[in-house]
Amino acid sequence: GKSGGEYPLILIKSQLREEMVSKIDTLIDLAESYNWNDLLEKIETQYYFIDYCRLVADDSTEPPKLFTPLHFAAEGKAPKEVIEKLIDKGASLTLKSNEGETPYDIAVRQNLPEDVVSLLQLPEDIRMQEDEIKKMEEGLHKTILKRVKDLIDEYKVQLPQVAYMYEKGNYFCSIPMMYGGFHVKDHQDGIETYSFIRICGGSGQMHLIKRNGKVKLIKDKMIV
Repeated sequence: GKSGGEYPLILIKSQLREEMVSKIDTLIDLAESYNWNDLLEKIETQYYFIDYCRLVADDSTEPPKLFTPLHFAAEGKAPKEVIEKLIDKGASLTLKSNEGETPYDIAVRQNLPEDVVSLLQLPEDIRMQEDEIKKMEEGLHKTILKRVKDLIDEYKVQLPQVAYMYEKGNYFCSIPMMYGGFHVKDHQDGIETYSFIRICGGSGQMHLIKRNGKVKLIKDKMIV
């Protein structure tokens, strides 16, 4: 399958390099203030961060909003060409906010024009398997939490969404202090995830998460 590269990592700010934090902050500030012209200009060189959301303040007790620039564009009723440009630069249609809304859901709620709403419609293959994706995502999250719940809690890492894999391709979700992370891949029976921890001699595990959400450990104690 195609490869989507790295899953956008949303966690507490202190875990990312300062230079990266300031790029993400700038981008989200522009999107949040509906400053479309400057946002599009920034995206020209920083499209790597197009699916990022506001990072979590270290002392935050609130769950993050998880709005990407495209969520803000839908919420702020951005002109059609802004939304087209963001999609053209690779903005994800499938990522859900903390409230479970995609940019499409927000566009519908905000009564955006029909031609804009249709741009944000999820790919049909993803719409068709929505229930299975939900079950597999629960299975994936269970697998991640079983392995590294303490790190997820400590660094407020937002768990990866499965629809993103069907949209963008197989991805890698890195977890701080694990010195590794989770590869999430399409598999004929569901999704396969290979995770590795590079500390204490290192160990790898492979799980198959079936379409009904059931998780099966395929390989354990793999040498990393």
